[in-house]
Amino acid sequence: EGSKNYSAGEHNYDEAFGYYGAARDNNAYTDLEARAKSGRDGWKNGYYDTDGNGLINPRSEFNFGNAQNCAKRDVGTADNANPTDLSTEAMNAFLAGRQILSNAANTGTMTADEETALAVQIKAAALTWEKCIAATVIHYINDVTADMSNYSAGSYADVANFTDVGKHWSEMKGFALGLQFSPFSPFRDEAVTTVDLNDLKTLLTDLGDAPMLADGSQGGVLAGDTDAAIAAYTSKLAAARQTLQAAYSFDADNVAGW
Repeated sequence: EGSKNYSAGEHNYDEAFGYYGAARDNNAYTDLEARAKSGRDGWKNGYYDTDGNGLINPRSEFNFGNAQNCAKRDVGTADNANPTDLSTEAMNAFLAGRQILSNAANTGTMTADEETALAVQIKAAALTWEKCIAATVIHYINDVTADMSNYSAGSYADVANFTDVGKHWSEMKGFALGLQFSPFSPFRDEAVTTVDLNDLKTLLTDLGDAPMLADGSQGGVLAGDTDAAIAAYTSKLAAARQTLQAAYSFDADNVAGW
């Protein structure tokens, strides 16, 4: 790329990987370590001094949000019959695609076979990354549903019930909005017949623009019947979860466990 020691393709690919946010040796981490919860000393906080220089390089030795979320969802399925390994799948695709670009940069040309192989890895990385986002939406749908089950007679169970539903709903809707943009999404892929873009539009509409509060109001709109309003919104959340399960071919036990 001009006078720099990398090609334009390598630059763009590296920038994409930076937004994914994984440490360069992410595959050396367990899922618990990558999610920064537990594991080996030096690894258990989501980072490791791989080069041994006494410092943590945020460009290469730290796992950030999206990569962490993939690991979190994998942890959530570890005890199931069909556990996910989204973090490894995404990382392997990033590494394979980057090697193809490096080979082409070193030889000065890219063959048609290399272009085809690169397209496969790009789609794999993007779609697996999106699966992590979709699984995270499901995780928060489950949380919001559980939060609302603690409502009683139009009131919150306690202060934590109120703050939890606000946090969990905000995470749910924020991650769901991120599903609109990838050309590799099953909602945009014409080869996928189980869902289309209209299903995603319905899902986002059903999630609403505000959480359902304990009095049955949502976004400042009061409910005529509190219990009926909460039940109706709970059904919409269940439908949204089912749409995501169908779109990404998620295992039912994993969906329930997230």
